Amino acid sequence: MKTQKVSTIIMFFILLAASLMAQTLWNDVGHIPFAYQEQWNRAGLLRDMSAIEPKLVINITPGDATSQVQNAITQARNHLNDAQNLGSPSSLFLDFGIGKAPKLFKGKGTSAGFFLNFSKRKNTISIRTLGNMEYIFRAGPEPVESYSDLSILWGHKLISNKYNSIVPLIGAGKITSIKRGKLLDENSVDAKHEKLKDHTIGISLGIKFQVNTKHTGYSLYLFSNINSIKSYYGSLFCFGLGKFY
Repeated sequence: MKTQKVSTIIMFFILLAASLMAQTLWNDVGHIPFAYQEQWNRAGLLRDMSAIEPKLVINITPGDATSQVQNAITQARNHLNDAQNLGSPSSLFLDFGIGKAPKLFKGKGTSAGFFLNFSKRKNTISIRTLGNMEYIFRAGPEPVESYSDLSILWGHKLISNKYNSIVPLIGAGKITSIKRGKLLDENSVDAKHEKLKDHTIGISLGIKFQVNTKHTGYSLYLFSNINSIKSYYGSLFCFGLGKFY
């Protein structure tokens, strides 16, 4: 009889210990003694998240759980909307633009530009080649006077989503000017003059107002260049092709 009682007591303690160990799977519950509490990831139910930086943390504590869950859902939706408003992680596209040349010449002129653009979230890198020419489609004195720049610019999107953006840009570039010098042959049909070519480095500026689909875009591009030869400004209407989002 004594042996049976001892066996019963031993079995009771074994079952009690097993029960306490089983309760360690339930973390952060007040009735579990602190000494027996165990983190869930240590129990093998969750992976170790200590080395992972979370995108959004939502804390829910015992008590008014309904309102906290609703707030958590709202926070998650807002976080998703913010992520979507950033646009695609990256985009790559080519723009071509044409417009009226600034007042650099005696007659009317034309401006034209090509732009290779790469965007990552809200940052944009743009390589532009932009020319302002005295005339293109009519005969006149030679050489044709022009001011052009080959520039690299950086911009940060002020407004940006999948379908429209406003991007101010700043950078630097090589400026090339071609002017007419003294008359070489007054009897020629094209009135040939001496060609005066000059180079310098200038500060390139721009601001772009764009609307787009996934593979095409339309934009108004305002540009200027500050340099020691002849500063200028103007605008282009641009059409783009590539990956916009």
